[in-house]
Amino acid sequence: MPRARKRYKPAVKAKFMEAAAAARAAGQQWKAAYVAAQQAGYRGSVDALAKMMATKKARRKPGRPAKATIAAPSPKEARPTAQGCRPGSSGARSGRRTVPGLGD
Repeated sequence: MPRARKRYKPAVKAKFMEAAAAARAAGQQWKAAYVAAQQAGYRGSVDALAKMMATKKARRKPGRPAKATIAAPSPKEARPTAQGCRPGSSGARSGRRTVPGLGD
């Protein structure tokens, strides 16, 4: 059976998140940030606090990114060909035999 999630009132959560963020911004380790958050009313673990802080920073909208951010490759970059070859005329695909020693 899954454990019940701990819910905090928005004011309490903002208070301990601010305390932990201030401790981390000052260059302290997670243990010190955890102690500061506990003094502000946090009741969870160090790992849960770190996860809560990370998810607050990394919020994004779900789904695919906007089409403007995806650049399609140009036709020359999409499929490079060997120098001197005509595009679309490879020996195996065009029906020509490419057995060594028979002479083209």
